[in-house]
This record gives sequence, structure tokens and C-alpha cells, in this order.
Amino acid sequence: MLAAATFVTCAGSGEAQQVWDALDRVFALLIVSCPCALGIATPIALGLSGARAAQAGILLRDGGALEKLVDIKKFYFDKTGTLTLGRLNLESFNILSATVSKDRMRTIVSALEDGVEHPIADALRNHPDLHVEGGPDSLQKEIIDGAGIQALSPGGEYWRIGSLAWLNSLGIEVEEAARAIQVRAGANAFSVAGLAKDSELIAYFVFSDTIRPEARCVIQALAARGVSSAIVSGDSREAVEITARELGIGCRSVHAEMSPEDKAALAAGAHAAFVGDGVNDALALSKASIGIGLRGGAEICLKVSDVFLLRPDLRLLVTLIDGARSAQQLIRRHLAVSLIYNLSAAALAVCGQIGPLAAALIMPASSISVILSSIWNAPFKEGSKWR
Repeated sequence: MLAAATFVTCAGSGEAQQVWDALDRVFALLIVSCPCALGIATPIALGLSGARAAQAGILLRDGGALEKLVDIKKFYFDKTGTLTLGRLNLESFNILSATVSKDRMRTIVSALEDGVEHPIADALRNHPDLHVEGGPDSLQKEIIDGAGIQALSPGGEYWRIGSLAWLNSLGIEVEEAARAIQVRAGANAFSVAGLAKDSELIAYFVFSDTIRPEARCVIQALAARGVSSAIVSGDSREAVEITARELGIGCRSVHAEMSPEDKAALAAGAHAAFVGDGVNDALALSKASIGIGLRGGAEICLKVSDVFLLRPDLRLLVTLIDGARSAQQLIRRHLAVSLIYNLSAAALAVCGQIGPLAAALIMPASSISVILSSIWNAPFKEGSKWR
């Protein structure tokens, strides 16, 4: 439309010289109006940002992850293996029933946890007091995701080992084991699991864990950037609140005794990022607006997450947020410069200040400037730091 209007206006009475002048202006206008720079501004900035992010230890599996992260104002963190190191140690255990000997309890626990990939299972297998000579008995067991394990023994006994919340939901009295939480109230991070035979609690186990050394400063750095944090865990509320206090997270942001399905529903119902290691939270990672997986957990974590941290270092989350916001600023700057260039060049072409040859020479300038600016200013530069 603009080209047609320019030709009609400049052609005037239709004299040859006026027509040629009008054609020069139209051709120059068509050349400089090519929106090449506008078209490449976003993809080239995102592409280079993704490459730089990978060098920094952040794998962007979803091409739109950076754009989504700009609007994220809340992070949900899985507790065990994400905010903590996930290397549980069995600190103590207590047999509550006189009807089951220590050897019998040890044999059952070994059989239930044999071949199971979970931090609690690893801690039980590695404890010298629970080692069984000759290997564990074979049981037909069923793993309840996010809850525990149950099996029917050859003698007709129903054995279960898992979270106190799960056992309590089955009608098993866990009050005595719950008191262990009060005893451990000053601990850094811990979990309590129970062993039950039929409807009786036979024993409970207290596990210690260590909060990641960088976790607290990461929570503070996110808060300084306007991003709040919450903890999601299958552990008891008392245990999760202790970890929350250590990290400076308020009790209102604690979500405890949650199954994998509960975590997924929470993640899907909020415009937030979910950070986990893939153990009991793979479904939540896949349902969240942005699922961020942490290396060192389950293999499925890499498959279902939108962003994968190539190092088990939570500080990369702050780098990720800063990089996403810098990428958005870079894209906006490129779009503004490209638009100003196109409008200015179009005005010069309409006024006859530049001809087709000059237009052809300066037309690539905006595209080249966008490319060079992206290379020079792309986020996630090596050596960049946050405070």
C-alpha cells in the first residue's frame, strides 16, 4: 500500500523522468522494508542463549523455556535430593514389638528393600546392623510410589515399610514413631520411616540428611529477584518444617505428606517452576509450567524436565533466571532497533534520499547488527556471577 501510494504521488503528471524517479523510490522502499532483522531477532538470541546456557551447565530441552521463565514468580522445590544432598544415613532404629526379633526384622527389611532405587533403601542396605548374610529372602512386593513398599510373606503376613503418613492412612498407629520427630527437632534435615506387620507398627527408622550448602543463599537470591520458594515433600509436616526453617522458608510455603500425584496436581495448578531430582517427582516435573531437573537423581528426570541442570548445584537456578531475563531484554532491544531501522530507512526511501543501490547496500546492516549484538551480549557468559 505504501509503495503504491509512493508511486502514484511521485509519478505526478506521468512524465518519464517523474515515473523513473517514482520507481526508484518504490524499489528502494521495497528493499529496505524487508523485515529480515525483525524475523531473526528472537530466534538468534534464543539460540545463542541456549548454547551459552549449555556451556554454563544448563540444558534447555524446551526451546520456549527461557521465555516462560521470565514470567515465573514461584519455585516449588522437592526436599530430599534437591534441597538436601539425598544421601541419607540411618542414624537409629527402634523395634517396638516383642513378637519380632531383630534378626527377623532385619531379614524382612532386607527383602523389602532389595533392588529398590531410593535414598531410604540405600541407607537401609548400607547400614551394618541391617546386613543379612547370604542375601535377602525373596518376596513378591509392590512399590507404592511416594509412599513405600508392601509384600505378602509366605507365612501370610502383610509387611509394609514406608512413610508414617502412608502407614497411618492404612489404619496403623504411628504415634510412637512420630514422637521421634520431636526428639530430632533440632536436626539439620531428616526423615522417619516405619515398618509394619499387618496392622501393627513393628519398628521405625530415623534417617539424617544434609541440606545443600548453597540452598539457603539460593533461596535468598531468588527472593531478591521477586521469586518466592516453597517446599514439597512426602515426609511428615514436622520434618519438612524443620528444613524450611533452616532455609528461611515460611511454614505457609510447606507442602508435606504429598504423594507423587499430589505433587503433580500442585505443580499443574500453579504458574510456577518445579525443581526435583526425578525420585517421586517425575510426574510433577512433566506437569509443571517449567520442570527443572537436577543431575544426580533418577534417569527419567532428564526425559521429563524442560530444563536440566548438568551439575547438582542449585546456584544454576539463579543463573537461569538472570539469563532468561537478560535474553528477554536482548530480544526487545533487537526488535526496537530493527523497527527503528526499517521505519527510518523507509522514510528516507519515500523522500528519495536513498536509491535502490544504496538501499541494497544498507539493507543487511540491521541483520548484521542483530547477529553481532547477539554474539556479544548473549546471556550466560562464561565467568558471569550473581549476588
